[in-house]
This record gives sequence, C-alpha cells and structure tokens, in this order.
Amino acid sequence: MKHGIQWDTFLRLINEYGTEAERCLECGLYLAGFACVRAALETALASRYLSELWGWSKDDLAKYRIKVNEGTGYLHGVDLPPLKELIDQAGRDGLLGKKATSAAHRIREYGNRIHPAKLAEGLKLPQMGKRNLRARLGDLELVFDELFRSL
Repeated sequence: MKHGIQWDTFLRLINEYGTEAERCLECGLYLAGFACVRAALETALASRYLSELWGWSKDDLAKYRIKVNEGTGYLHGVDLPPLKELIDQAGRDGLLGKKATSAAHRIREYGNRIHPAKLAEGLKLPQMGKRNLRARLGDLELVFDELFRSL
C-alpha cells in the first residue's frame, strides 16, 4: 500500500477549528475561540509540512525513523517541532511572507498566554474580548491565504 497523509482529514479539521472559532466569537466564548485559532494554525502548518513526506520513499522515511503501516498507509514516528519552529521554517521556506509570519507568531503568542503551563508560571490571562479574537481570526485568514497558495 502506498503511504500518504490523510490530507482531507487535515483540511476538515482545519476548517472545523476555524468554524468553531467564529462560533465562539458570535457567542462570546473568547477563551475557547483563541484555543481554536491556535489549533487551526498549528494543524495547517503541520499538515503543510507533512504533505512533503508524500513523495518520500520508504527508505528515505526510515532514515528519520518514520515507519509506514502496511495495512493503512499511515505514517508512524513523525515528531513535529514546536509551533514557533514551524512558523519560523515556513517563513524561511517562503511559504509565509513577513506579514503572515508575524501574524502567525501573534496567534502563537496569544495561545501560549492561555496555556496552563504559562498560567502556572504566574502569567495573567490576556485580554480576551471580541476585538482581540476578531483580530486573531484576521491573522489566521492572512496565514491561510499565503500558506494554501503554496500547495
């Protein structure tokens, strides 16, 4: 069986995160909306890079300890870098321009501030209102526009 990434599954998930973030905006569930925006960004960047593995041979994948399940074609052993590294790499690779890279980092930084580990360190929750969530959704749209042009 040929290996591959379930691209349609990633696209549905990215779309669902974006739709949920917009619903959260409409309902005033801003914290959940910020989490969805960050998840959409991470899923989009990760899936974009995972799509590059489609053309790799099993031998090339094995060099990086990535295995192919013969029954399903799914890949196992893929370790994704942190979101910051994904964003920086997308900028270096020309998948994101300077404005989109900055927008992606704003989403990441906002998401980091609502992460439980950061709250445990004593950081306060950021302003979570309609205006801020709408701005991050705008950032996400900019990132998506540039990222999906590269496909």
